[in-house]
Parts: sequence; C-alpha cells; structure tokens
Amino acid sequence: IFTINTIPNYRKVSNYEHVYSIVFESDLYRSYDKKFKDEGKGDFPYFGTPLDFANLWVDNINEIDEGWTVGLVDDSDGKTITFENMSCREALTKIAEAFQLEWYLSGTGKTINLVKQAGNVTSHVFEYGAGKGLYSLAYSYQNDKNLVTRAWGYGSTRNLPANYRNGATRLMFDEQYLESNVDIYRVKEGDYINDDIYPHRDGTVTSVGSITEGQLFTVSDISLDFNINDYLLEGVEAKIVFKSGELSGYEFVITSYNNATRTITCKPVVEQSGYTMPNSVFSPAIGDTYTLVDISMPESYIEAAEAELKAKTLEYLQENSVPRVLYTLDLDPLYARNNNIILKPGDKVRVKHPEIGLDEVIRVASTAYPINFPEVLTQQTKITAEIANFVPYTITERVIAGTIDNKKEIKIVDRTNAERARGIPNILR
Repeated sequence: IFTINTIPNYRKVSNYEHVYSIVFESDLYRSYDKKFKDEGKGDFPYFGTPLDFANLWVDNINEIDEGWTVGLVDDSDGKTITFENMSCREALTKIAEAFQLEWYLSGTGKTINLVKQAGNVTSHVFEYGAGKGLYSLAYSYQNDKNLVTRAWGYGSTRNLPANYRNGATRLMFDEQYLESNVDIYRVKEGDYINDDIYPHRDGTVTSVGSITEGQLFTVSDISLDFNINDYLLEGVEAKIVFKSGELSGYEFVITSYNNATRTITCKPVVEQSGYTMPNSVFSPAIGDTYTLVDISMPESYIEAAEAELKAKTLEYLQENSVPRVLYTLDLDPLYARNNNIILKPGDKVRVKHPEIGLDEVIRVASTAYPINFPEVLTQQTKITAEIANFVPYTITERVIAGTIDNKKEIKIVDRTNAERARGIPNILR
C-alpha cells in the first residue's frame, strides 16, 4: 500500500499535454509526520532496553497511524538515550545506532523489528558474462580519512581505582592499542571510546526494606561478593543504578553498607518538580537488577572489563582497517526474474569481478526496481543494488565525522530536506 504524501509536481507541455510527477510512499514515511515524545515532552531522556524503545516508538506512531506493532527485537542491556525534537523516523535511526542494531519492516509493512543484523545470507552469485546476472559494476571509496590501522581503546572513567595505570583516567588494556593492515596502508591512528565499558557487577535485589516516601530506603543482595566499604573513592559518592523494574534508569546515592547482611542504604531522589523516588507507586522489588557506580572495584572486575574493551576494540579495528567501498550493481532483469531474485536490504550476496580482484560476500545496502517487476519486463526495466562492506547512511540523516563508528554528529533536517532523502526506495536503517 502506497500513499501520496506530498503535492505532485506539475508541468504544462501544451494545451493538450499535462505532466504530473507523483511520489508514492510506503507507510514508513508517516513517521516523518509524528514527533517522538514521552508523556508529551519532545526533549527528554529515556532509559530502557531495545524492546522498551520499540514499544515507545510504536505507541507514538499509532497516535496518527493505527496498526503498527512490534516484531522481533534482540535483547540488550538498558541505555539512556536523549531525544531532542525528533520525528519518529529520526528517532528510529538514533535508537538503532545506540544499541548497534538494525531495523526492518515485516508483515504488512507495519511491524517494526530491531535486530543485530537484518536480511539473509543468500546463495546468489553475480558476475559478468552471459547468464551470470551482472550488467555493470561501479565502485567508490567512501572517505579514506576513516581508515584506521592502529586503534587505541578507551573505556569509561567510572569505577576505576585512584592509582589506576599510573593516573590513567579511562579504562585501558595492557597493549593500549591494536594494529591491522599497517603493512598495506601504513599507520593511521584512531580512537575507540566506549563509555558503556567499565568494571562493574550486575546484581539482583534479594530483599527490600520498608519504603517511606522521602526517607532513606534499603535493598539487599545476598550474593554480593565484596565489601563496598573497602572500595569507596575519596570525595565521590557511591551510587546504585537500577537496570530493571519500576526504578529502571534511576541512580541513588549510597549512604551506608552493611557487609554482614549485604544491605545497601540509599538516599531518595527528589526531582526539580518535587516528585520523590521511590514512593508508593514506584519502588524497588525483589528480582530487580542493578549495578554499582562511582566506586572502585575488585581486580577481577577490572580485568574482565579490560578484556571486554580489548575485544570491542578489535571488532572496531577489523571493520575500519579496510577501505569502505560502495559498489553499484546493474543486474540483468531477465536473470533476476528467471531465478526468482528480489534482493532486500541486509541480504548477503556474492559478487565476482576478477579484473579488480573482487570475490566477496557483501551485504546489500539498498535496492531499486520497478514496482511491476517481475510481472512486467520491458527493455526499460532496470534493477540496481548498492552493496557495501559498511552500512551507508543518507546524508540528510547522518554526517559522519572523526572515526566513523565512534564520533557521530546528528544533522537535524526540516521536512523539505527529509523529502529528498526518500529517493532510495529501500535502505538499511
């Protein structure tokens, strides 16, 4: 189902000929028309898991366009994301990026899915030659300044001892940096910074004391395996952050800790409006998960965090130590029809081009083909696909700066510019 959302362009050729250019858009483009809000606020921070954000997104768009539902959503720890006067369409991209997920629509086109990788691994192979499916191939390198062959890894500043690594202010691993393809592209340095990686322990509340609004309250965790009092930082207030339950995302100052009973005493939070947490409506409960911040941590937790940072830095390096290449393919429409091929963004295909040394399985970034394909096939039928070893973003939604996966600047666009982003029918995220 497609809808005309914008005024058609008109051109009079003669008294007998009038030309209209009409753009038909899928249901997704209604999300440009709805502001992303929480309880009426357009500028707000929101804490939740990917599923929480997907539900909030669906609740928003259903206010002006009924029938949207949540489909597959991969699990992940909760995060706080701040939104500033965004449309639902812009918010969807921001949510996907924050959790390093991709979104796609399914069903009748109104089911939103958030997964680690959209699309399927196909058996399709495209190359030049009669009956091999490929008319032409072009490629371009996408901004060589983003090539990184030496990646320095940095985690968060949280939960580090005062004497950590001779005064280092961020989490680091022993080698400090990793290298790849230096022999081919020389040393090109880049920083991988991930504030979500720090020494921490995810605990679970096993009992809760009585709750009186505005008063100190207690939670206990009998499995807590170290004495918080031994790891307090001078001049810093230790805190507990709830990761699930009614207090998800809330951070409370720890006033004392009883190691014998594994009981944490906390100070309530009073917001600017005077609203106090916890209270009779929102309070901690047995089974809620939490983490401790703004304390030092036992060495075993520091080592685990450093190992995680090193692994994530390696992932970043593997993605960025080869040039980012965008290939444009013109496919043989007869070959596509006879082999029942309709590519979707996210699908992986194998492309062979011996002259340029290409023989790789690469992801489809976008596709374009006539709406009446494969039922109608003419000499004018054209099928194109963009494939890439990275996920390209439309310029109106994302301006990439610095190291490509680390420092990103959001470019806010008005509705007119957003219309221009609609030129590619299908694109990842």
